[in-house]
Amino acid sequence: MEAEGLARKEKGNAELEATKAEQRAIGTKDQVKGNIKEAAGNVLGNEQWQAEGKADQLKGDARKAVNQ
Repeated sequence: MEAEGLARKEKGNAELEATKAEQRAIGTKDQVKGNIKEAAGNVLGNEQWQAEGKADQLKGDARKAVNQ
């Protein structure tokens, strides 16, 4: 019984870590997307894209921080 409980706990921990890794990857994607959008906004003088890019970067930062 105890071994079964430990195995279930380990499986749960592995699933949690996999989910955190996935969320960190999504956070990195958001950061990259934000960098590109902000850079395009800078080149084109589009303030909306600049703001959206910064927002995407912050979203990615937050997602990665929460899932450390």
